[in-house]
Amino acid sequence: MNKLVAFVFQILAVFLLFYQCEKKVQILPDLPIIIVDNAFLLELLDLGVDTDGDSLINYAEAEVVNNLDLSGQWRDSGEVRVDSWWIENMTGIEAFVNLDTLKCAWNDLRELIPKDF
Repeated sequence: MNKLVAFVFQILAVFLLFYQCEKKVQILPDLPIIIVDNAFLLELLDLGVDTDGDSLINYAEAEVVNNLDLSGQWRDSGEVRVDSWWIENMTGIEAFVNLDTLKCAWNDLRELIPKDF
């Protein structure tokens, strides 16, 4: 009987330990978002998401964005015309927590899995 009681208490202790460990990660608003695709970063800079002019996108800047149109377009880049920026990786999009609309046609994305941010 003592072993059963000890076992129940151990299970209860483990449950309480995991329950107490569940915490939301606090994100600092001035912390830059990790954006691995330079084409994605350049497009965000072109759209004016970087409001403080440091050529980085931080969490506070991303939080206010609710509409992003990243659809590839013909752009005039000096003497060379560039067909879109060819975004291949949208790592960092999860920081745009208030995003209602995302358009990303005509890029080189292989996969974009919507998540419940």
